[in-house]
Amino acid sequence: MTRGTAGDVRDCFAALPTAVSVITTRGPEGPAGCTAGTVAPLSFSPSTLLVSLRETSATLTAIRESGAFAVNVLSWYDRDLATRFSVIPAHERFAGLEHREVDGVPVLPRSSLLLLCSLRDCLSAVGHRIVIGTVLTADKSPLPPSVQYEHVYRELVCSGPLPSARYREGGRY
Repeated sequence: MTRGTAGDVRDCFAALPTAVSVITTRGPEGPAGCTAGTVAPLSFSPSTLLVSLRETSATLTAIRESGAFAVNVLSWYDRDLATRFSVIPAHERFAGLEHREVDGVPVLPRSSLLLLCSLRDCLSAVGHRIVIGTVLTADKSPLPPSVQYEHVYRELVCSGPLPSARYREGGRY
């Protein structure tokens, strides 16, 4: 095995399938959020997860001030929100966008997964902050999640029985 170039590493990172997630929180001027490429479970007991955000992120600042955030794993139908929450200026991301609040945290209504968290810790690492959250609420809808693989958003197609009928079309949040 030979050592990889920066391009090789970038190509390998792009080949790691990742959930397309938008992190949301309440900021001093209203809802705040950004797209996050790194979200991962950390522990089941206590239920914790981690999110990597840039040190300069306005969403990170709002999370640290509010002490709470949501991980919205986007459904295939709302995959375009990933671009909205990464390209549009932070103060315009929620303009005209349907959302609701759960325990004071804005959430996106058609997410495939919703994880509402309290801030547990925030660690510095290579120009980023690893945000560790304690999961307070976890909910899963039947909507297919979006994943990013090799720089393209893709639908994750699951086989097997249909999820519980307790969910209605368009999500249940």
